[in-house]
This record gives sequence, C-alpha cells and structure tokens, in this order.
Amino acid sequence: MSPSHDLQKPIVQQEETDNNVFGDVDPGLDGDDDSSVEEMEDSLPPAEDKAPIEEEDVQETPTSAETKYLTFLPHSGFHNQRIAAQNAFYLAHLLNRTLLLPPAMIGKVFGWRPYDTLLKWHLLHSKAGHDECAKFADLPADEQKAVGVSTVCDTMNGYTYVRWDLLYNLSELGAKIPFIPRDYFTDEYLQTEFDISTQQTWYFKDTFQYDAMIFDTNVDPDPASHDLEKYHSLLRVPDLAARPEKLIHLGSLFGSSRMVASTKERRTLRGWINSQFIFSNRQLIDTVDHVVETLGGPRSYVSLHARVGDGAFERNRDKVLTQLWADFSKKFPPLPGPPAAQVTPAQCLDPATRPLAVQNGSLPFIFMATDDRNPRAAKYFSKFYEAYPCIFTLADVLDYPSSPLAELKNPVDGLKMGKFMIPFLDGMVASRASDFTTSIWSTFSMYIRFIHKDFTKKWEAQKKASGSKRRDMRMEAGMEGAD
Repeated sequence: MSPSHDLQKPIVQQEETDNNVFGDVDPGLDGDDDSSVEEMEDSLPPAEDKAPIEEEDVQETPTSAETKYLTFLPHSGFHNQRIAAQNAFYLAHLLNRTLLLPPAMIGKVFGWRPYDTLLKWHLLHSKAGHDECAKFADLPADEQKAVGVSTVCDTMNGYTYVRWDLLYNLSELGAKIPFIPRDYFTDEYLQTEFDISTQQTWYFKDTFQYDAMIFDTNVDPDPASHDLEKYHSLLRVPDLAARPEKLIHLGSLFGSSRMVASTKERRTLRGWINSQFIFSNRQLIDTVDHVVETLGGPRSYVSLHARVGDGAFERNRDKVLTQLWADFSKKFPPLPGPPAAQVTPAQCLDPATRPLAVQNGSLPFIFMATDDRNPRAAKYFSKFYEAYPCIFTLADVLDYPSSPLAELKNPVDGLKMGKFMIPFLDGMVASRASDFTTSIWSTFSMYIRFIHKDFTKKWEAQKKASGSKRRDMRMEAGMEGAD
C-alpha cells in the first residue's frame, strides 16, 4: 500500500558513483559524502555454520499484541547502507525487537544529514503517486523529450528504493532475527501498516554523522569516560531495552565501529549477520556466471579494484593508484625490460593468441573492477596496461543489453534496476578470482574481499568434496574389478 502525501519535486544529490561504463548511470555504490572510510569485519564464519546466537540473548518471540519495533534512516552509498542494515539486525536482536527494515536506495543517492533533514529528503524522494514514471525510463532522450517526460520523472528514474531481500537471501537471518520491510518513510505509513503513532515512538534524532556509539552493557554513561573515537555521545542497550515505546526510531546506524560487542559470542553473532549479506539475486548471479565463463571460469584470473572515479577517491587518485600498484605488483611482479606488447581483449581471451608471458604464467590474466569510464584511455592507468597486457574490465566482456540483469525490475516502483547493479556485478566477478587486491579506503573493496573469502571457502570445500567422491568411485570400481 502506497501512502498518500503531498509531493514536491524530488531533489537528488549525486553523492557517490561507481562503475558507469554502460551509460549515464550513477550507482551510488560506496562513497562517503564526508570522505570517511569504514571497513567490514574480516571474519567470515564457515558457510555451514548455524546462527551463533548465545543463550543469554535468546528471548521468547513476543506475540503480535506486544511486538515492539526498531527502525532507522538509511543514507549514502549502497555498502554504507549495508553496514547500517547489519548493525540494525544486530541491535534488533539485542533489544528483542522486530526490525522495520527500510529499503536500500541505489542509483543517485544522498549522504548523511541531521535526522529531520534526512527524513525530509526521503519524503521528497518518495515515488508514491508517480507509478507512471518507470515506463519512460528506457526511452532514448529524444523520445522522452518528444513525449514530454516531466523533470520529476526524469529525476525519479535515476534511483530506486529496493527491498533488501531482492538482493540477498535473508530467510535464515529473518528466522533468527524477525524483520519486516518498511517501504515508505511517512508517519501515516507506520500508523496504517503497523498501528504505530508518533506518541508511541521514541526518537533519537542525531545531529552528527557519527553521533552515538552504542554499547551493549551498562557502561558509565558519561561520554568523557570512554574512547568514542569519532563519535560524540553514547547509547546503552540496557537503556534502550527498557524503553516502553512501541517503536524506537533512530537516525543513522552507519559505522563499523558504532556497535560495541563486549563478548566473543556477540562478536561471532555480528560476523554471522554480516555473512548473510552475500548477493543471491538470480539475474545478477546468472550474469556473473556468464562473464566469469567468458574470462575462463572461476579462479582462472586474478583481480583488483581501482576506485578512482568520484569524490575523495578522484581527488586522491594518485595515492589510490600508487598504493594499488604497490600491493598488486608485489604479488605479481612485472617482467623487466620494455613495456609489454599491446594486444586486444579478443587476443587475450583466445589462448592461442594470448601473450606467451601470460600463457606460461609469468604474467597474470587480470580482471579489474573500476568506476573509471575508460581506463584503457586514461593516462593514470598506463603503468598497469604497459606492465600487464591482459587486463579486462566489464566493458570488454559484457553485452549488458542482452544480459539477464538488463531485464531485472523493482516490483515496488516498476523501474528496471539492473543498470544500478552494474557495480555489484563488477565486484562479484572480481570476487571469483584466485586472488583479489583491494583499493584503499573503499567499503566496496572490503565487501569484495569479504565475498571473495566466502567464495574461496565454498570453492575449496566443493573441490575437496568432488575429489573425495572421485576417490570413492575409483575405489568402488576397483572393488568391482576384484570381484
């Protein structure tokens, strides 16, 4: 049910972008509007592990009549929103509240603002009452002009609000930590859908991007008694758990260090929550599989991430690429002598015409995930291309219009959303490599590293299982021969 409220022309600020090689797309992937940097936790529990919910935190699920809720306001690039969502699941579990999970915003996004301002921005960007806009999104610019597409529709087709469970399989997570998608940001929506009034809501209206660090125990409430790093105040889980209101409504929950986990069990729980956020959308995975097979199959190449296209990454491009070169060339030293002979992507894909140094393993076969529109023509990438003749980007190996991803629609607003997911595709292809090199400061790089570790574990486990099965088959064949 879409809420009705007065709509003004939405104001979209281009805060963050990533891989734009397939058109004028601003996927809003990483970026931090204040150039802050956050990283994911490195630990990834084994894929077969069950949810490590410790006994002290297990509580009976409340009945519908007494259900209490938690929600928050998303902002900034997608992977910053993901970190906030992971924090929200963890906090909802500690509070024994059902999470009203706001959607992820992808495309042209906006960064953090103080609570009241951020809420207004979400209301201004609501697509309620503008269902007709999506049908114009795929028209060429001249046809849009001819049919008189409004500036409001033009703006709204540059982003979409998407439910998280369209991107990830959250069924196991939801079985342990209940959540309900929250599609809209109005008070009327909360009242109509969940019978929650403003009088039944406790608000924490942050005025700083890193306002409150949240402790899980009854620590000294004086902020001066703690090393809060970049945070300005603190909240305590026991205090929040004692709140009688039906809904606790927070502002930003972004920040890998925002939630303090005081025990090993709770740190393990956080790691398990993080591990549930592995892309599983079918159209995305099918497109990833196709690109990976074009490159020669999983783990047949190495990869790196070069984030240089916007904001602080663009301003500090030399530093980013200097560090990337140092990290990558240390693992894969270039050959001495003159620059490598230039070859086309088609020549590199064909084993028969691939440079000899790549064929014999002296130089690596490389996939580069990047937000640069044309890295082959960029002078700042020349050092890489001169040293390594076989470097591929998505533009070299993907025909996007014919891919499954191109047909993916957001069921909430009807907008084709695949173009906003190209950076996810880029990262997923990089994660299937045998080795991955990160770009400094980027939450996206940290996420690629995270899913690379997950994929590597699953790949090795599958390989081991296949080897055992083959050995068993050989043994059985030998026994039959003996008979």
